Amino acid sequence: VTIWQSFKLPDFHLDEFTRTIGSTVQAFKPMPIMGIDDVDNELNFGPKNDAPARHVLAMGSKAALSTMHKALGEVIARYEGEVDNPEWTNENYKPYVSFVDGSALKIAEFTQLRTVELIEKIPGTEQAAVKELWELEES
Repeated sequence: VTIWQSFKLPDFHLDEFTRTIGSTVQAFKPMPIMGIDDVDNELNFGPKNDAPARHVLAMGSKAALSTMHKALGEVIARYEGEVDNPEWTNENYKPYVSFVDGSALKIAEFTQLRTVELIEKIPGTEQAAVKELWELEES
């Protein structure tokens, strides 16, 4: 699930930012999510607008994804982050999952959001890599 779109940070903040994101994420528990049909049912993201995706809805505590989005946004702002598409944030935030190998969460299919990853773009390429991964704990 994409919780925040792409953003840039000054390099000197990266390690401290990563620690703060980890602390923020640890306040959340795993959450069930469901693929939903949406008017934007043919979503495409990415630098070439060629990465298909589907909107999702958090089940149970429906505000959990929005709350996480807001908390992470506050951390990004605190560390002087520059958000690429601010129009997709805060009240306009719509969580989605990207398709992997041509498939994604189907409409009405459930899964658990159990991890949060910080993805870093590899300089000089259009590739990205996982910089950090945090597991959401039940208790």
